[in-house]
Amino acid sequence: MVGRPNVGKSTLVNALVGAKVAITSMRPQTTRNTIRGIVDRPDLQIVLVDTPGIHRPRTALGERLNALATASLAEADAAVFVIEATGKIGPGDRLIASRLRDAGLPTVCVINKTDAATGDAVLERLGTAGGWCFAAYVPVSATAGTNLEPVVTEVAALLPEGPRYFPEGMTSDQADEFLIGEIVREKFLDRLRDELPHSLAVLVEEVLEQDNGVTRVTARVLVERDSQKGIVIGAGGSLLQAAGTEARAELQMRLGTRVHLDLQVKVEKDWQKHPGIVSRLGL
Repeated sequence: MVGRPNVGKSTLVNALVGAKVAITSMRPQTTRNTIRGIVDRPDLQIVLVDTPGIHRPRTALGERLNALATASLAEADAAVFVIEATGKIGPGDRLIASRLRDAGLPTVCVINKTDAATGDAVLERLGTAGGWCFAAYVPVSATAGTNLEPVVTEVAALLPEGPRYFPEGMTSDQADEFLIGEIVREKFLDRLRDELPHSLAVLVEEVLEQDNGVTRVTARVLVERDSQKGIVIGAGGSLLQAAGTEARAELQMRLGTRVHLDLQVKVEKDWQKHPGIVSRLGL
């Protein structure tokens, strides 16, 4: 699954899988890892690899995200290239299309966000993208869940036969610690302004199932500057409490236990610019 930031790749993965395996937000570059979502049916199993949006990098983190997305092409049997119906096709889209052609990957081009665009706009995007001569073109709305089945059909037609890589009913191969950290980060993203969401990371330090049936989760919320720490905490701890409460509720549903969530906000100065810190965060 490739495309520019914020075209709805993660929302589309969740919709196709039928479960939340990747966090979403209105902020570009929400996805920071390659995330596998599994479409599992009696007659087929498709492993979708959600990738960070390909963009012009300004930090070590941005370079790492682009490298992750590009490297995923070498390991894939096919690609789903997502562009949005609500914006013009631009140089970033054309660059990705060129990389897909160079990689020789059979590709399904998905025009997403059709629920928020006019019919003429959708036709215009289809007409422009049609010049790339991909295997198939499918207009969808991942948010509304419309026209998703043709995506599965077209992708399945491009894939080689093989074994089931994952057990029946499995929706993702991500470790609990990763999913917990992503859920916590998601709850902060749309509560923060400007560049601060890109400066925030979550490091899960401990997930402990206690004898009393409560799962204790300890995590550090990392920011790059002292001024950001105050913003993330909020007046009287209001933002930290609101994000933590929402995250705890979702974690309890996902883990099936009561959860005690301990969040501590720490400053790691300019962590995005330091490859060593980026690696420590598992990004």
